[in-house]
Amino acid sequence: MIRDACISDFNAILNLQNQVFQIHLTARPDMIKPKLPFNQGYFEQSLQDDNKKFLVFEKDRNILGYCIIQVLEYKDHHILHDMKIVEINDMCVDEKTRGNNIGRQFVDSAKDYAKEIGAARLELTVWGFNKSARQFYEHLGMSERTIRMEMSVDEYLVEPVKKAKSPELHFKRGCMNDKMWMADGFDAPLEDFEEYM
Repeated sequence: MIRDACISDFNAILNLQNQVFQIHLTARPDMIKPKLPFNQGYFEQSLQDDNKKFLVFEKDRNILGYCIIQVLEYKDHHILHDMKIVEINDMCVDEKTRGNNIGRQFVDSAKDYAKEIGAARLELTVWGFNKSARQFYEHLGMSERTIRMEMSVDEYLVEPVKKAKSPELHFKRGCMNDKMWMADGFDAPLEDFEEYM
């Protein structure tokens, strides 16, 4: 069953949080510090925060998942209408018990809470590498609103390919000062991507 978290849940939640943290650290060590950010102080503060709701899923006295919900409110924003939003700030279901609709129950609980407090919508942020999470949320009816793009400026300029087998190898479009500009993920010659330049 889903219930509000309490102080005695800390160690169980810490173990679950570590599962989420390791997934993100493995995928993006370039951005994420190798130290679990979740601690007792943050947990206790979250329990006292009127704008947060900390839920756990308990079965047979075992905590199998948690969900942190946060209320955001826009007033007199320079672009957005005044509105109240419920955000799923963090969520984890124990990797051993996934596939049992626990995640769906958390999302349903967050949705019910949003309706209860008169929020306009339910939101969350998901990392681009986490395709399974994206598919899960889309399956529940969520859709993309904004997409945050990035580029590593250190790796964008790639050294030109050395003339090995082909003595006729030379650079055409996309060359500058013997450096070749490449778009990440493209294997075809740059000439094929003229429309992107």
